Amino acid sequence: MTTLPQLSAPTFEYESPVDTSELPDFVKAEVPKSVYIVPGDEIDFHVRIDKSSKWEKTAQVTSETKFPMVFSIPKEIFSEGNKPAEAELLYIRYQGGGGNDDHSSTLTLKLE
Repeated sequence: MTTLPQLSAPTFEYESPVDTSELPDFVKAEVPKSVYIVPGDEIDFHVRIDKSSKWEKTAQVTSETKFPMVFSIPKEIFSEGNKPAEAELLYIRYQGGGGNDDHSSTLTLKLE
């Protein structure tokens, strides 16, 4: 079995540290284009705050899918709870047809 290079971390429209009081109602995170993400794959996007799962969204990759793949995350995911906090954003690619899954690198943000 061939091991694929790790998928790139997602991007976020704000730089760390993130002032959560200044965020709009929805913030964008993006999954970058990769030769390893193909039609038939499934992308599970995850947001964890202080190591706890807070938000997850799944999208199916089709021939019509545009990259970067954009996920709109509700502001309250980042603004709830105690501050300062740490947010981790990552995604998992599930290979179409029941193949292996690949985890992206994690983007870590400080929340204030």
